[in-house]
Amino acid sequence: MTASTRRTALGALLALPAASLPAIAGAQAGLPDREAQFLALAPKILPLAVALNAASLEVHRLYEAAGEAAGPFPGRDNERAHRAWVERGRAGRDANGYPDAWAVMNAADNALTALVDGFDTVEMITLPAILLKALLADLGEWWKESVVADLQRYAEAQLCA
Repeated sequence: MTASTRRTALGALLALPAASLPAIAGAQAGLPDREAQFLALAPKILPLAVALNAASLEVHRLYEAAGEAAGPFPGRDNERAHRAWVERGRAGRDANGYPDAWAVMNAADNALTALVDGFDTVEMITLPAILLKALLADLGEWWKESVVADLQRYAEAQLCA
């Protein structure tokens, strides 16, 4: 899932009125137990997903800034110039706060992963649950595959009903 797609899914969920979160997270008639349990985690998942997305963007920004400060890539033909460029990039990341930003991102990733562990294998049948799962696609390729499968089943159910 691209960062843009992830932001779109996150935006769709965050655009829901805060008062609707309990309704989404609460037991909905006819929902399988695991889907209801997953939706009940929405108030915990959303802030962690927001934090992880922000931290990921900051890590990327800092990495790119250090790379730009290191100068243009000298190629691999001149080993001394290449090593100096790599070291300038590393020093730039150390100086611009990249290691701290990486630690924040890693902590958010670990917390979110622990919270949603096992839900990647649960077949979701409602759009809110599928969108919530889509926010987690960057946790691993298996999440992306699970979201696509859920969306295909959802589309078939809607179009063939």
